[in-house]
Amino acid sequence: RNTLERESSFVASNLETNLRHLYQAVQRMAERIVLQDTFNASTWNAEAQKYFSDFPYLIAMNVQDGNNVKHQIYSPSWLHYSPTLSDSIKNEQDRFSLLINQNFGMFVPFALNAEHYVGWLSFKPQRNTRQLNVLVDYRMLIYDILEQADLFSRLELSVLFSLETIYHSSGYKDSKQGHLGQYSEFSFIGHNISIEAYPSTSALAYWQSSLPNLVLAVGLLISLLITWLIHLLQSLIEKHQLVAFNQQLQAEVRKKQQAQSALVASNQKLLSSNRDLEQFAFIASHDLKEPLRKIQAFGNLLAGEYADKI
Repeated sequence: RNTLERESSFVASNLETNLRHLYQAVQRMAERIVLQDTFNASTWNAEAQKYFSDFPYLIAMNVQDGNNVKHQIYSPSWLHYSPTLSDSIKNEQDRFSLLINQNFGMFVPFALNAEHYVGWLSFKPQRNTRQLNVLVDYRMLIYDILEQADLFSRLELSVLFSLETIYHSSGYKDSKQGHLGQYSEFSFIGHNISIEAYPSTSALAYWQSSLPNLVLAVGLLISLLITWLIHLLQSLIEKHQLVAFNQQLQAEVRKKQQAQSALVASNQKLLSSNRDLEQFAFIASHDLKEPLRKIQAFGNLLAGEYADKI
């Protein structure tokens, strides 16, 4: 029973950790997209491919601006695994759009087909119209967790997401007839996720054998340590990328400030030049008036003296 409790807790802990890590990554990606003045398709495609690589249980992602869903991109590995996947998603597009437009956050998964139990994870930064939506295959996420710890042959599981069954192992019904079972649950973004675990027939025979439980405990400890190190490395990599992105933004801000300073200096030079021209025009007009007055005076004298001869 203690071994079953540890393994069930391991599955629940890893599922919660993976979901939180995914949600934080999606949040950071959405904030980076919002910071961009204009949407860059090539940058979006490159970043999406990286997310598909880091999170193999992501099926698709898109950017929504208002009520318009656009820039949808599918995971290459998923399309290779299931060529009809994009058609299935297109057939469900109306339902997806309805879910997306309800609110933001995490939506209850549903069966896309026999192999994919999917749900939208959405994030929209405040005071912005753009929204990032990613389509997650929760069944594949559970597969990955079980495969990492080699629990496929030892546990029979049932995983419920807000009372929707998203995973049901083939031998779960038969194993449930026994008295040895373990129940775990946790809350995530307003949803209750519960896990019910029973030992498989082969695992029960193994636990009842004379093999020491120490081997199993060490294996679980190593698995937990590896999982923690992987998440730590991913967090450090994303932190480094965020720092580089912030430095790039600061460099662009400095360039804009320098350009603005150059523009102000140019305007000052123009104003000084205009003042010089005005002074020149005033001086020129004043200097020209005196000769004109003398010419007029001499003209008047000539006209008065020689008026009878002209």
